[in-house]
Amino acid sequence: MADLGTDWRCGPGGLDPHGEIIGGAELVAQALANRITTPRGRLRRHPNYGIDLRELVSSKIDRARLYAIRSQVAAECRKDERVSALSVETTVDDTDVAGAKRVRIAISGRCAAGPFDFVVEASALSVEVIWPKGGA
Repeated sequence: MADLGTDWRCGPGGLDPHGEIIGGAELVAQALANRITTPRGRLRRHPNYGIDLRELVSSKIDRARLYAIRSQVAAECRKDERVSALSVETTVDDTDVAGAKRVRIAISGRCAAGPFDFVVEASALSVEVIWPKGGA
């Protein structure tokens, strides 16, 4: 297995309360999830890091908009040099309880340590990362 480093398990909500350390493909997946759930400009020393999914899904969602979201997410994920292959699929889910449309973004990829996959659901009000069972 390739050594891609280690980090604390975390997500959009912050650090894992159990203080678990992760590495390998799980670490790369977590890094991508953080990258696409961090609004651009949020990291002062990295002004071109991240995208604001809430902003991307806040306007009318049609086929062209879904394609644009998929393209922007893929481009942001490919900035991580550890990613060797990537697939991004976008679909519109039903509206959430507040009436906002939710976009479901399924990401599958490969890095030197193996395959990874996860899903991000975003609306104008929230962003949630859904990890596969046993994943990040």
